[in-house]
Amino acid sequence: MITPVRVDQIRLVCSIMKEIDEQNNGCFITYEQMNTIIRAANIICDEFNNKDSKKE
Repeated sequence: MITPVRVDQIRLVCSIMKEIDEQNNGCFITYEQMNTIIRAANIICDEFNNKDSKKE
């Protein structure tokens, strides 16, 4: 049996943004880029947080 994994969307977004900042010190992002980061985090969260309902 696979143990369910829970991913927190806000923490994931913050981690992605922190990593982008570390790679590009002090960069600014656009609203479109922020929306892309949020969409990506949502996809990751949906995949991990819904795994327990899928048969593997």
